[in-house]
Amino acid sequence: MDLVLKQAAYAEEQPYSRAILITHVIHRGFNMWSILGTGATLAWAGYQRPPLSTLYPSLLAGAARGGIFGLGFGALAVTGRMWGRDLVEWQDRSWRLLGHATQNSTDHWSLVGAAAGAIASGTVYASTAKQLSMGTRLVGGAALGSTLGIVAMLASRPLLKAPKA
Repeated sequence: MDLVLKQAAYAEEQPYSRAILITHVIHRGFNMWSILGTGATLAWAGYQRPPLSTLYPSLLAGAARGGIFGLGFGALAVTGRMWGRDLVEWQDRSWRLLGHATQNSTDHWSLVGAAAGAIASGTVYASTAKQLSMGTRLVGGAALGSTLGIVAMLASRPLLKAPKA
């Protein structure tokens, strides 16, 4: 989100604080429940041993269910947590989010993964998941891509922090 909205000099001056915080929490809900949906599908596949031809459609459907649930969960979570709070509390939280490097990195990796996943599942791999609707393929692809983006971020962090020789 730091690519679109910049952090103000002081927390009390942070514009669009409600939009920043709502977007962040809903995005994280999508991420979290996409990971859970993907993990549950992989655990089920490990236990049931379905044919490999059905694994990709199952992953898309599980990730899509998790992602959709996560959108609703995130909306309820931010509403429940911030209900009745003053504007300065919204501004402070959104200001701290925009200044948090790891949160910004997570945003970047998960959004790139989601975009790549949605494009790939809607076009390139569409023939392997014909039984799913286009909406399920796109949402599932975005959710699966977001999950893989976060996994890639976590895997690359030690490499990016390695001392220079």
